[in-house]
Amino acid sequence: RLGMQSTLLLAVRHGGRTERGSRRRGEPEEADKGRMKRTIIKDWKTRLSYFLQNSSNSNKRKSKKAGKHRNYFRPSPEEAQLWSEAFDELLANKYGLAAFRAFLKSEFCEENIEFWLACEDFKK
Repeated sequence: RLGMQSTLLLAVRHGGRTERGSRRRGEPEEADKGRMKRTIIKDWKTRLSYFLQNSSNSNKRKSKKAGKHRNYFRPSPEEAQLWSEAFDELLANKYGLAAFRAFLKSEFCEENIEFWLACEDFKK
């Protein structure tokens, strides 16, 4: 019975996958790395797109609720479209950076953008 529990626990820890011969534990294969990278990029694009759509709707509701007319200066749709195509375009635009910062704050990882910007400054 103990042997079966250990096997089950091992299968659960590794997501039901077995390790291959020469790979070290926890080290994904090259194909897995590429797939993971594409998945992460796709996930971020989806999240950012969702955030941008919802933040514009949220701003409209907030201004109506408050009863105050506020002018929001937003980028053109073409400009915002560039953000989904190139991360550098997003960071180069002050509104894109603000939107991304707000998104990261909502995901409780706001310090990531500070780190990224510090690295970019260091490169220069």
